[in-house]
Amino acid sequence: MKYFSLLICAVSFLTGCNNVTYTTNIDDEVLSEHVSSHIKKRGLEQFYSVQDALDRGASPLGGIKGESCDVSDDTRTSSISYNRLKSQAIESLKNDVLYLGGNAFTLEQCQSVSRYNCDLAVICSGQAYNY
Repeated sequence: MKYFSLLICAVSFLTGCNNVTYTTNIDDEVLSEHVSSHIKKRGLEQFYSVQDALDRGASPLGGIKGESCDVSDDTRTSSISYNRLKSQAIESLKNDVLYLGGNAFTLEQCQSVSRYNCDLAVICSGQAYNY
């Protein structure tokens, strides 16, 4: 009897959520643009060197860079903050690839740099390609 009561409660709960709708202030155009950009960035081909890109038939489009800056005052360790900023700088670099109309890139280097308004800043550079 106890299990039967639990089953009835579970079924009631699941059927009660059947017609739930969600609304947001994000319109379809903004959402589709964000999703499209996310998918394109994930679909970019990354070459391990310029020679690798050229050997595989990629056409160079130009230099790209991405930058990220941390202005927070919390006490995180610098290696965690550097890795997070490097990841953000690479995402920014990928945006440059898409802006140039490319679909592939090489990542040449990432380094921490001094910026007057940042506690820590990371810049990554590379090349964009059409592949």
